Amino acid sequence: MRSAVSYDGFHMRHFQHLSDESLEVLVLRLSLAERSGILPTQLSAVMVALLAKEKGGFRPIGIFPSVYRLWGRARRPLAEAWEARFPRDYWAAGRHRGAMDCVWRQTFRSEAGVRKGDYSATVLWDMFKYYELIDLEALELRAQRHNFPLGVLNICLAACRSARYMCLSGIISGPLRATHGVIAGCSMATTLIRVYALDAFDTVPRSMSLRSTELDDSEFSSFDAYIDDTSLLAIGYRLFVLWSIVNMASLLLAGIRQLLGSKVAIDKVAFV
Repeated sequence: MRSAVSYDGFHMRHFQHLSDESLEVLVLRLSLAERSGILPTQLSAVMVALLAKEKGGFRPIGIFPSVYRLWGRARRPLAEAWEARFPRDYWAAGRHRGAMDCVWRQTFRSEAGVRKGDYSATVLWDMFKYYELIDLEALELRAQRHNFPLGVLNICLAACRSARYMCLSGIISGPLRATHGVIAGCSMATTLIRVYALDAFDTVPRSMSLRSTELDDSEFSSFDAYIDDTSLLAIGYRLFVLWSIVNMASLLLAGIRQLLGSKVAIDKVAFV
């Protein structure tokens, strides 16, 4: 098994050497953490490796203690069950809903529309430091409102609020405490992103559905989101495309600013 080892020095494969009694104690301790939202001191720290990006800057990736990672694998099905209860067509993730699947469908529809003489327009946005700007208090309230498993939420928030040690080229600094930011590398991170963005992103398809009964077969609009990358697509006659793109973009921008506390990365905006 190829996986990073955190400061605890305990590899994931080591758990198979524990006795049944030891595993029972571990499960009991994790159950207490789920109920209380308090992690043991030995687990209340996260190494954050700063990986260099090709275009400059760094991408922070959390390396969690092995016990937290084991817990994440065990509880991941609960997060997936929540996703199944709150499905959204705009999420570009999952079976036949990956980023490449969405791009292919958008391209196919656009080419088909233009070939028939229609107009087609796409707006591509990337949010600025989305992971880092997530308000943990707001995430907690939204998770409770949308019935996310409380035990899973408690441990995830405890981990996000734990001491963070930044690691770059073998040099470690910290500890740092955070009130914002879901740590990339957490097994629950992508689901927490959905929980946090649900209210903001739902405004766009809700507006689209109000217009759906008025559309003919040649008119089409869609919204897709892959974590912090979003795309808006409209196909049809010229005024419909202009109206749809402006309306969807206005709603999405308001949600990004007001509900997500983020902003659009201007240097990554594209209009096709």
